[in-house]
Amino acid sequence: MELIQARAINALCQPFSLHYPQQADDVMARKRPKKQSRGTSPRGKRPSRRKVAQASIDATQPAKARAQRPMSRRTWILAGVGVVVAIGGASALHAWDTRSRTTHDLSVIGNGTPVVVQIHDTSCPICRRLKSAMNAALDDRTDIQYRIADISKSDGRDIQQRFDVPNVSLLFFDGEGEHRYTHTGLLSPEEISAMLADVLHQMNRPS
Repeated sequence: MELIQARAINALCQPFSLHYPQQADDVMARKRPKKQSRGTSPRGKRPSRRKVAQASIDATQPAKARAQRPMSRRTWILAGVGVVVAIGGASALHAWDTRSRTTHDLSVIGNGTPVVVQIHDTSCPICRRLKSAMNAALDDRTDIQYRIADISKSDGRDIQQRFDVPNVSLLFFDGEGEHRYTHTGLLSPEEISAMLADVLHQMNRPS
């Protein structure tokens, strides 16, 4: 009898002990949201290291492509023009510097070729006009040399003081370095050519 009562009590209590906790867990599971771990995709899968590395490579490819893109034809042409202009400018500057040094070299006086020396002041407008006329008249001439005595320099002041002449003056020397003629004042290229012909004729005439 006691065995029968125990089984009956056990049968009555079994549904509550077996099913109630399971149903409560199901209800709580539905109400509690699932936590998503850091670094995982929305589906809960963590991306592999290979995919992450590939993504970083793909992100840098456009920049590398732009860096490795060859220069266009227009860019090459502009670069070539720039190089030519730079070389031409350097050559012109070198030629100007060489000519300037040669023009101011007064040591050629008495070296066998007649020389005409201009007493020159760089701040004098008339001096600059005479210089331009002299360059035009003496262009490509080899029978006489043209030099400038710049009075802003010591050698130019020395020759001006030695012959006691003002600015805008021309001093003519023969091949032996002897002073033969002096002219003061502005002249045109044609007048300079006529004067040179007369002075050289006087120099070459036997004494």
